[in-house]
Amino acid sequence: MRARHGWTRTWASVCAGSRAVELEQAGQFLVRGLEEQALGQVLNIHCPTVLFPYARETVDSVLTRGGFPPLLLPPVNFEALYRQALEQRGKPQDA
Repeated sequence: MRARHGWTRTWASVCAGSRAVELEQAGQFLVRGLEEQALGQVLNIHCPTVLFPYARETVDSVLTRGGFPPLLLPPVNFEALYRQALEQRGKPQDA
């Protein structure tokens, strides 16, 4: 069985009034036994779904510690974003 390492990054840039926060984070995931299409889904849907809650918490924490009101970023549907990107590129989707 072949193992693959996949990197994925999430980022957030928030500007609300006088508050501006930029965050970039990365995660390394070991994926085994997936074909290329399934690997794309894992790296573009599952991995960001795992990482994004940490980005949301970090943005909120940094602002709160800086004396600003809390700001909780809304949840992101990475599956919908991935399918939309595939549609824009004209690639077939997996059901």
